[in-house]
Amino acid sequence: MALKKNQEFFKDKKAHSYIKHILFKETLNTSIGIANNMGWINSFIYMDLFAGEGLYDDKKEGSPLIALDLLKKHIDSKSNNFKTISLIAIEKDTNSSEKLFELLKGKVNDYRIKILKGDKNWENYFDDLKKHLSSNEGGFIFADPYALELDLLKLSDLIIKGTKFKDVMFLINRLSMKRIFGSKGKNASEIKKYGIDPELIKSQEDLSEEIKKQIRSKFEFKDFAIGLAIPIEKKKKLSSIDYFYLVLTTNSVGVADSFLNSYQNIVEVKQQSKGLFTGYELKNSIQKILECQNKFNFYNLVNSLYNDFLSWKDATKIPGYKVPTTGNIVENINNLLKEGKLDLLCDDKYKTGKGHLSKSIKSKAKMKNIYLKLK
Repeated sequence: MALKKNQEFFKDKKAHSYIKHILFKETLNTSIGIANNMGWINSFIYMDLFAGEGLYDDKKEGSPLIALDLLKKHIDSKSNNFKTISLIAIEKDTNSSEKLFELLKGKVNDYRIKILKGDKNWENYFDDLKKHLSSNEGGFIFADPYALELDLLKLSDLIIKGTKFKDVMFLINRLSMKRIFGSKGKNASEIKKYGIDPELIKSQEDLSEEIKKQIRSKFEFKDFAIGLAIPIEKKKKLSSIDYFYLVLTTNSVGVADSFLNSYQNIVEVKQQSKGLFTGYELKNSIQKILECQNKFNFYNLVNSLYNDFLSWKDATKIPGYKVPTTGNIVENINNLLKEGKLDLLCDDKYKTGKGHLSKSIKSKAKMKNIYLKLK
């Protein structure tokens, strides 16, 4: 990417960047906490593959500094079980990389957090990153490219092994894709980075569904691949067009639920109307899934609803829209129970005093012991 564009990226932090960083911060914080509570995970690594220079012109922090603050806060909580914590920040612009490294060194102070940097494309450090991933039990990888610089196939190769307990978040720039995939035969090398056959390209198609398909297939070793649309800011207003998707791949229900809950909180602020039938769309989705089988496992239902790409436009424009968080899913299951449309088949320990499904169930093992059946 040209240096000029890189510098423009770090102007004042816009509203869409706030939204992105809220989702990033809450999800990373949950990822750190869950890894810490798993006892046998003794080390945690955070990798930022497009780290930037750390600060926007208005002095608001970028992702690597946000991550460092969370890691320091975790150590201060006195519940830290990690023996080693590392942060790797890669920024290919040398000046920006140096600025960031100085900021990180200044902020780490006496905390036992190892800081490493790279000033080339992250692909140049591929083998080293692999080794770091292998030597750390827990971790989080963040890739927020400036335009269409993310090699999806290479990222998948990086994390396909040894990353069961490492969560990955990356930004997909649909607007750039729409431009770059606009004409058949052009930009074939960029198209191939996403695993797409250039022959599929037709004039003016942005291949959104094909991109989603490739993400799901390339990260099939993760239980969840969730895409949340992030709006862009035009003339100080948020556009409802789904140009950007922030994607999370994880094996943790808790991390996935944190991601979706953060989105629900943001959406509620922007929703035009709560609607008379809150959760109507989600309730319909649940019924449609349950209609496919006589008896459906609760975990499989959550998995089906999580593994989707959610539209900002739908979330903010459809009256009463509900993001499929575990809490919202359970609420709508209980509504179906109250209406007499559903049977809940599980041990009483998973039920409330009224015989409804408890909202506190977050582990995969417990979810797999619960079955739902439409009457």
